[in-house]
Amino acid sequence: MFKEYIVYRKWLIISFWVNCCIVAFVGFLYHSNMEGVFYALGLCLLVFVCFVVGDMIAYSQKRNERKRMQLALGSGDVEYVKTTDPVEGHYVEMLEELSMAYATAQDEGARDRRARQEYYTTWVHQIKTPIAAMNMLLQQNDTKENRDLRVQLFRIEEYVEMVLHYSRLEEGGQDFVFEKYDLDDLLRQCIRKYAPLFVQKRLALQYEGIHQEILTDKKWFCFVVEQLLSNAVKYTPAGTITIDLSGDGRLRISDTGIGISPEDVPRVFEKGYTGYNGREQQKSTGIGLYLCKQVTEQLGHSLELSSKVAEGTTVTIGIKRRDFLVE
Repeated sequence: MFKEYIVYRKWLIISFWVNCCIVAFVGFLYHSNMEGVFYALGLCLLVFVCFVVGDMIAYSQKRNERKRMQLALGSGDVEYVKTTDPVEGHYVEMLEELSMAYATAQDEGARDRRARQEYYTTWVHQIKTPIAAMNMLLQQNDTKENRDLRVQLFRIEEYVEMVLHYSRLEEGGQDFVFEKYDLDDLLRQCIRKYAPLFVQKRLALQYEGIHQEILTDKKWFCFVVEQLLSNAVKYTPAGTITIDLSGDGRLRISDTGIGISPEDVPRVFEKGYTGYNGREQQKSTGIGLYLCKQVTEQLGHSLELSSKVAEGTTVTIGIKRRDFLVE
């Protein structure tokens, strides 16, 4: 704070010492009584030191007030700095007007976000009704065409769920409930959901059980695994999807699909990035892996991806949470 004050009052300090030097020099030129000159300069120095100490205390108090005001800006209960300086007062008035405008904009934005979230939630629940009805109608006649249509309905429902999860994450919703789960139970739940897609594409699943516990949120962790399985099925025309543990105890989901080009791999977790495969096949929204990355970070897990064109893709989830204390 002392250095900051020196910079703030540097011209005043420089002016004082320049004036002292001028007085001493003039006294020397006119052969004045130098003892009297130095005595007068000493008194001026004493007065100046007292002024600096008092001014520094006042500066420190104003500095603390400004920090408190800075932390409270936009909250609506800001105590603005009181000042007799007309220029500083003008800036305080400007800051007060800007803060009120910001608080108003924040309130309006919050209302808009709540309304949008309510709309998305209502829409998702409403759209599920006709989807379920169409599913029941298609199940009445077990034909190849109906089975294909049911798969497409499954895709639609999957995208509907993605909209809801995307909305919750973007609006800051964090309804996490951390508990210990058997990892195999969570994986089997996800596999059962995607079983019709495995059957339709005649894909083999290599999964022998993990036999490990995981501390996570069940709903959000399953969302990540389901997205990864969905991508694996989508981009694997034929072959095998493998779920196992890596040598260092991380969960791996691998496929023998078309793979991802090397220049796209570093950007697959970016929001809206579709890459070469998405542009060529027009199947990708660029949202799925972005959501997975956001969710795993908030769950305390890691997420990595490696891939080779025409050989397949491997996504690795670090299932051990770090720096987490259960109260």
